[in-house]
Parts: sequence; C-alpha cells; structure tokens
Amino acid sequence: MNCKPGDRAIVVAPFTPNGRGAVVTVERRAAPIEFLNGVDRFESSRQAWVVNGWVRSDMNERMGPQVVVADRCLRPLPKLTDDELDQAEAGKPTEQVPA
Repeated sequence: MNCKPGDRAIVVAPFTPNGRGAVVTVERRAAPIEFLNGVDRFESSRQAWVVNGWVRSDMNERMGPQVVVADRCLRPLPKLTDDELDQAEAGKPTEQVPA
C-alpha cells in the first residue's frame, strides 16, 4: 500500500491525465462499491481509497469533494512543518519533493 488514512497524497499516473498532480487527503479504504456525494458511484476491484479533494476527470470536470482513487495512483507527500505550510499557503516556493 502506498498510502494510509490521514496522508496527504498526490495523484499520479495512470489516473486520468487531467487529474494528475491533484493533491488530496486520504480518508479511508474504499469499499468495492462506493456511493459518494449523493450521486457518484465508484467500483474498484483493486485496493483503493476514498480521498478528500478535487480531481479533474477525463471530461475536464472537477470531481469531488470525495472521490475514489486506486492506491497505485497515489503517492504520499511528506509531512510539512507549520512554517512550510505557511509558506505554501502564502504562495512562496518550498523545497522540491523528490520523485
């Protein structure tokens, strides 16, 4: 498993190209069939997570605030200190995250 509940993660390939780079928060392991946001239905036969955040779909529409993303499509981000979070929110550059 790449992620665990509570992790902030970035969406990577092979998710929809429009969704790559979205930053989400991992909430919990997804059930084989999930109903989210009152209307969205997600099916997954692989390990997947319910995440909080907005991810663009193939049609370039925003999906969220909760979506299901396969574990293989997520990479956890390092924990940031309070100073690093303040810099990120202020739009200041922070250290690059190694791939």
